[in-house]
Amino acid sequence: MSTPYQDEASSQRLEVFRSMSTAQQTALLRRITYSIAGANGYTPIDGNSCVMLRGLSTHITSKDILAKIRGIGRVYDIWTLPPRESRETTAACVAFFEQTAAVQLRNLCRSCRFKVGGHVPHAGYRVLLIVGYEEVVNTKYLNDYFSQIFEDVPGTEVIDHKPVIGFEGRPIGRLEYQFASYPKQAFWAHWCLVRDVRHDKMLTCEFGPDPCA
Repeated sequence: MSTPYQDEASSQRLEVFRSMSTAQQTALLRRITYSIAGANGYTPIDGNSCVMLRGLSTHITSKDILAKIRGIGRVYDIWTLPPRESRETTAACVAFFEQTAAVQLRNLCRSCRFKVGGHVPHAGYRVLLIVGYEEVVNTKYLNDYFSQIFEDVPGTEVIDHKPVIGFEGRPIGRLEYQFASYPKQAFWAHWCLVRDVRHDKMLTCEFGPDPCA
């Protein structure tokens, strides 16, 4: 998920990173990437220092986003995801050096006090609501499907809202995936389901409210 350092600000962030001790670099990268932190598994989710921003206008650039981040915290890196067939808006991921800065930016988004291009971006939600033919929307199929996309992050909970009878009498499954991570799981699960499965299996998937909010 790394991006090339093309501007002066990015180069400065890289120099700051290089000036850290090995222990500091390792701790930072674990917070950003959820890399394995030893025998006990993954770094706790509350150590995440990334914020995924959705719903940005198509013309928004990394420079536009950075210009609006003031008094929040040091930015380690930023990368944008341009519009795709399954997503009509731009998304971006901002990685901070400190986890407290990520929390502050999320709170600003949720209270509508952070705007880019006149719009309030949505700070990514980790909950995915999935509805579709039961042959696809069942825990075995989806768990196998997701295992091919990303590594498991401990903490995911699946709630079965029970199937209902749909078109032509076919059962419609309704599952709620409460992932542990938005950037590492929910975002990619949503993107891949829309790309691979949606049209064939009458599947819909939407981000739902986080019970921790």
